[in-house]
Amino acid sequence: PFNASTAIVYHLFQAADIELALYNVQGQLVTVLAQGSQPAGTHRVVWDGYDSLGHAVGSGIYFCQLRVGDRTEIRKMVLLR
Repeated sequence: PFNASTAIVYHLFQAADIELALYNVQGQLVTVLAQGSQPAGTHRVVWDGYDSLGHAVGSGIYFCQLRVGDRTEIRKMVLLR
């Protein structure tokens, strides 16, 4: 669980096209945090609890989805305001 913001850290073993996106429990896209080509290595993205339109989202469960090529990883996050 997090309050004001949280850091999302991921590691790429080689350069790749990625998309890091957040979804609500209804499966609706909240925001895209990172997209495009990234070099190999460890990457850190901070989500401040705002959607793609700049509106604060409410407390609840969100899903962080990282797509790298044909691989997808999803993690559950809990925002407490």
